[in-house]
Amino acid sequence: MPLDEYDLSTADFLGVSEAEAPQVRLHPILSNEEVLEARAKARSKIDAERRKAAMREVEERETHRLKTEEGLTSGITGEDELVNFSVNLPSWAPWIAVNGEPYWHGHTYPVPRHVARSLAEQSQRSWWADDQTEGKSIAQQLQGKHRSVINGRTGAIDNAPRRFDA
Repeated sequence: MPLDEYDLSTADFLGVSEAEAPQVRLHPILSNEEVLEARAKARSKIDAERRKAAMREVEERETHRLKTEEGLTSGITGEDELVNFSVNLPSWAPWIAVNGEPYWHGHTYPVPRHVARSLAEQSQRSWWADDQTEGKSIAQQLQGKHRSVINGRTGAIDNAPRRFDA
């Protein structure tokens, strides 16, 4: 491997012994030792920043992995945003479940938007089943005042139930 002038010491470059080589100053004010010390500090700062960035990256990956395992992420932009969902169910259904997690009637839960959509659908289907067992026509079912709806634009829940103890 050929050496260029930057790979050689001053003495080697000039073709003289180390004692005969002129002393090169690395900085006009600081001594060479101070310059080398400052370079070492700069290197340690850069290394610390790299380590911090690497830790952040590992933490983000692990957070994403754990959220995926627990069903808190869908991979779709906007669907992982947390919204408050109030569970509203007929009297025969005390709770519904998504991913094995129970959600009780009358309670409000902070859940990702995709989970709120599943809860809303299950709640809606529960009310439709209730209406059908009572013999209501489709027109009467659609006029029901117990329907909770997630506003698609704002994420707010319209016509949400209130807790009995609140």
